[in-house]
Amino acid sequence: MLAFLHLATSSPKIVGNCKENGTLNCPGIDSVESFNAITWTKQPSFRIIRRSRGQIWPYDFNRTAYLTDENSLLLPDLTPEDSGTYECLIGANPGGKNSKSTVILEVPVCVTEPPVPEPPDLPIPQTVGCFLAICLLKLLLPIIVAQVFHGLRREVKSENPLPLS
Repeated sequence: MLAFLHLATSSPKIVGNCKENGTLNCPGIDSVESFNAITWTKQPSFRIIRRSRGQIWPYDFNRTAYLTDENSLLLPDLTPEDSGTYECLIGANPGGKNSKSTVILEVPVCVTEPPVPEPPDLPIPQTVGCFLAICLLKLLLPIIVAQVFHGLRREVKSENPLPLS
């Protein structure tokens, strides 16, 4: 139980954002002045990429990955499937000591808003017809309203004639 707690506290945990690039730094790489090779793996046993003698060799990993000049692992466009435990294996030069560091990456579920459906485009004849109908209504409505008020005014005058003086 104590070994597990020590491992959990010594492994940095990185939370990445969905659809953004994620960079995993190799803990302890600064303490190794010179090394022969560096290899990044994802647990349980997927080899990702390796640098040795200035050359970079990508392995058959299931996604694109890059090794930066600082020997960090760069994963573009993170997804929740990228979550997991990554190991940075440092192969020392002859006479040196190899080392291994662990980084835990957590990528939460991608939240996407449902697309807003666009209203369908009306055919041109239907659009022109609606436009002309609205224009005609705008022209006729004031005339109709004026005629109605004029007729009401005549009715009111005929019902209440003014006395002649």
